[in-house]
Amino acid sequence: MTHKKIRHAVGRTVSIYEDKIARGDDFTPRDYFYYGNELRENGQYKKAIEIYDKNLSMKNGWVEDKIFACIYKGDCYRFLSDRDNELLSLFQSFQFSPPRAEACCRIGYNFQQRREYGTAVFWYELAIRQVPDPDRWSFIYPAYHTWYPHLQLCVCYYNLKDYEKSYYHNEQAGKYRPEDKHVQHNRTLFEKFNSNESKS
Repeated sequence: MTHKKIRHAVGRTVSIYEDKIARGDDFTPRDYFYYGNELRENGQYKKAIEIYDKNLSMKNGWVEDKIFACIYKGDCYRFLSDRDNELLSLFQSFQFSPPRAEACCRIGYNFQQRREYGTAVFWYELAIRQVPDPDRWSFIYPAYHTWYPHLQLCVCYYNLKDYEKSYYHNEQAGKYRPEDKHVQHNRTLFEKFNSNESKS
């Protein structure tokens, strides 16, 4: 089962949680998780981090919420350009489960942005090897173990000058998204590259 986001009025749900706080209502771990999500989606990243940490500090609560509280907290740090704390938050999710593709791809991208392409490759390849549990009652994002890591591996291997693997992963991404403009752009690039190689 794949959960799809349903758009809602920006800021409206945040005010509902703020009213609950003003009334002195008790918050469950799930309340904190969803409040953190609303804050994150409305660009209130520092406050969202604080609220996700409140979810994570409570011993009770659904483990899936805690996994994604770590992952989404990492997203907040990325939006704040804090790559070190982004990594720490993503690694924190491993306290609650083995590495998830959703976390692995974000870690890979973090290292990719640092131009540490070899390390990024490790995490993207780990993401590809993940097989989501079909009985998992939480968010599943198929992109993170299918086309997305392959497309990023294409970029990483290209920067590592391993053009054969770069081409391979672009084609793997194309199996999932044959009309993707990035896949098609990369194919054109490889065609020109091969053409120039044959002439030299």
